Amino acid sequence: MKLAEALRERKELTSTIEVLRTRLLQNATIQEGTKPTEDPIEIMQALNNAVSRSIELICRINRTNSESVLDGRPLGDWVVERDQLMKKASVYREFANKAGSVVDRYSRSEILIIPTVNVKEYQKKADELAKEVRELDNKIQQANWNIDLL
Repeated sequence: MKLAEALRERKELTSTIEVLRTRLLQNATIQEGTKPTEDPIEIMQALNNAVSRSIELICRINRTNSESVLDGRPLGDWVVERDQLMKKASVYREFANKAGSVVDRYSRSEILIIPTVNVKEYQKKADELAKEVRELDNKIQQANWNIDLL
């Protein structure tokens, strides 16, 4: 199994676990004299199976990420860098949007709200970071399809 396939399965398992959680909660209580729409014990068993598979898969993915090298660095390091750059880009974009938001004044006597920074500069930085994230993500995705899961 390739790393990319394992990552897809992990995503599916995460979704499955959330669906099972919802179904379990929907069947946690019933009106006296009625039957649950689904057997909570069966749902719990399916949840346990999904969680067990998820644990196994995530451990293997983490092992693969730490032991696989891409351009002289562990793949996991590239993933961490990408994720943190995404957060940074998001903060820059949000900050630029907030600083650039216009507050309507209805008369000259109202307080004028102005940005504390050059908005265009921070939007440009956010765009540059987003481009860097995309390039890094492409590099990681390509590697994921070439690396076998350990």
